Amino acid sequence: MKKLAVVLALLLVSPCIRAGSITLNFDDVSTSSFTALPSSYHGFTFSSDWYVFNNAFYNSNYSDSVTFPSQPNAAFNGFGGMFISMSSATPMSLASLSAAYLAEGNMFISGLSSTNLLIIAYLNGSIVGSDSIPLGTDFALFNVNLPLANSWTFVSNAGQGPAYWLADDLTFAPATTTTPEPSSLLLFGTSLLGLAPLRRKLFGR
Repeated sequence: MKKLAVVLALLLVSPCIRAGSITLNFDDVSTSSFTALPSSYHGFTFSSDWYVFNNAFYNSNYSDSVTFPSQPNAAFNGFGGMFISMSSATPMSLASLSAAYLAEGNMFISGLSSTNLLIIAYLNGSIVGSDSIPLGTDFALFNVNLPLANSWTFVSNAGQGPAYWLADDLTFAPATTTTPEPSSLLLFGTSLLGLAPLRRKLFGR
């Protein structure tokens, strides 16, 4: 009977045992101004145009007052790169990110800010999905929920020309195996408990 109770408890808990999401916030990159993001970062591979801004430096340098969603850093496309990319050895789904355009307070740079960001997802070289998000002065959270992919290309101004953008808290959801619904597990577990009296009758216990 005790064994059956343990099995039932494990079955009821199992829906909660799922692979967790991965959020890249770039806050562990050391910089007091800006610096290139390492090509290998938290299991992902980044193209050379990925950079990281320090929030205090950004506001001071561009006469701005933007608060990065996570502190102290956010990523940006260095040199206004029109196409920059990242990849993963394991297929994942880009679920969400926070993004904004660059340097609203600086009259020169703001003219080079990207007003939208196109994200294209690839699986083994084939496009599997895309999403275009509008960018504003302050960071906004966007739920893109792109399909499983192993590389992503970020396109400034939908390919209209080089333009800057900021991104933070890129959240990826790994592929997960299908787990039974809790109601099904409860029904199955209850049926196991119901077999206990029968087992005692058959085996004299």
